[in-house]
Amino acid sequence: MQKRFKLGLLAIAGACCWLQSNVPLMAQQPPSTRPATNLQGAQSRITAVTVYEHNALVTREVVVPDGAGQFELVVGPLPASTINSSLYSEGTDGTRVMTTRYRSWVMQENTADDVRRIDKQLKEIELDNQTVQQQIATAQMNLQLLNKMEDFTAGALRQMTEKGMFNAEAPTKLAEFIMSTRTKGAADVQAMQQKIQANNEAAQFLARDRAKVAAGGDKTIREAVIVVDKEKPGASTVRLNYLVTAAAWKPQYRLRAATGEKPELQLEYLASIVQQTGEDWNNVDVVLSTAEPMLSAAPPELAMLAVDVTTAAAVASQNGTNVTLNIGSASKVDLRAGGDGGTTVSHANRQYKEEAAQYANSGDIKSANARFNDAGAVSQADDLVNFDRPGYLGIQPSHEGQSVTFHLDKRRLTIPWRDDEQLVEIDRLAMKPDYFYKAVPVLTEHVYRLANLTNDSKYVILPGEATMYLGTDFVGRARLPLVAIGEQFTAGLGVDPQLQVHRELLDKKKTTQGGNQVLSFDYRLTVSSYKSEAVKVQLWDRLPHSDGDAVNV
Repeated sequence: MQKRFKLGLLAIAGACCWLQSNVPLMAQQPPSTRPATNLQGAQSRITAVTVYEHNALVTREVVVPDGAGQFELVVGPLPASTINSSLYSEGTDGTRVMTTRYRSWVMQENTADDVRRIDKQLKEIELDNQTVQQQIATAQMNLQLLNKMEDFTAGALRQMTEKGMFNAEAPTKLAEFIMSTRTKGAADVQAMQQKIQANNEAAQFLARDRAKVAAGGDKTIREAVIVVDKEKPGASTVRLNYLVTAAAWKPQYRLRAATGEKPELQLEYLASIVQQTGEDWNNVDVVLSTAEPMLSAAPPELAMLAVDVTTAAAVASQNGTNVTLNIGSASKVDLRAGGDGGTTVSHANRQYKEEAAQYANSGDIKSANARFNDAGAVSQADDLVNFDRPGYLGIQPSHEGQSVTFHLDKRRLTIPWRDDEQLVEIDRLAMKPDYFYKAVPVLTEHVYRLANLTNDSKYVILPGEATMYLGTDFVGRARLPLVAIGEQFTAGLGVDPQLQVHRELLDKKKTTQGGNQVLSFDYRLTVSSYKSEAVKVQLWDRLPHSDGDAVNV
């Protein structure tokens, strides 16, 4: 039985709308809804955040009251995106953390006043619409009266003309009066109709708000309970850490090539951060990481790797490929010979490892072990099934899977909770470019400006989208590859209209030699330069290629 690889998505909890407060939480709770406990509310603030590719680790500094002995502290409210099983605490000198646990409870809210307020607004909109409707009816009756007056005037004019008593002054004034009154009346009716439409839209929004308020009479409060033991009196702190979903980051770049006698290229290293966790990160230390957070202290356990032999006829209808082995862990993993190779295998291997880390961080160790074994089974199955694949031995290292960490230690950042992505500058890197131009006339008549660069910074350049500028002019977009420290790479800087290239076929001949047909082609590649100085140009073309002996080039 074939197993299809499916990407496991971490369910993102809905964003919570309650922000952190320095007021002890217990003082905010009504006595009738407060949990029966002797716990103490504790002041806390977010001091550091490590943002990973799919989640974030938040660190709160929690104040422990003065005095020696054991304290039970309540920290909250925590956002709805908190992974319940990820909470852990760290003590400081003289303060020992005994345990950290997560709890949630429902606080009932009295929403009657809010419902009455919305009902009053809806009633006011309804009365206003009735008034406007009456005004529209009156205005339309006035316009009808103008039409009758116009008909009467036209008849009177005909009679006066027939009797030779025509006077142009009075009819002209009457016509001007009718036209101006009709124009104003039509504009008034249109404005009143637009007002009714706006009132209806406002009523729809209020109706939705009323439904939310009426249904939201209960609010779930999420908290951390920390038990600490202090050896000495005096104020101290502990650090509470927890993972949140709805947070992510990816690298972005801006390359700016300066103009002038000594041009310099500046690479702006940026991070695009998604922060929809439900709480603001105000004035915190931010770390960006491509690693996968692992909160499990024990390694995964190896499961049995089962090997079965099957026949090609059993799967003849599936893509025409032969299945030689059916290999898998506890949940069978099938790979077919002749598949799309190491790319699919490497992707599945990394996907399973990411899912395993998510299970481990959520406390589901059994599922985490199963996913780790699936990842290993994919790798081993590919080794066995695709044994004869040329030039391939096992899963090659994934360049995009390297673990890189950026400590933004120059400044503390504020990253609010909001729906859209936010850009944070990691650093600006000055590089010395070696410019050249590249022309591929068989593909395009444009000539592109490129620069050979060396990453002599202290950062690894991760794969990501880049926006290219020449001076202040936008020239295009490109994707930068993974570039290690000290490694060279090439960046494109768009089309240069001052260089042009053309490819034309001058002649082609067909002859026969020794029973073989010989085809000859003559091409001319022309490069035109309208620049004031000499530049380096790479001119690329290609020859046909044949793997067999029947064709020689």
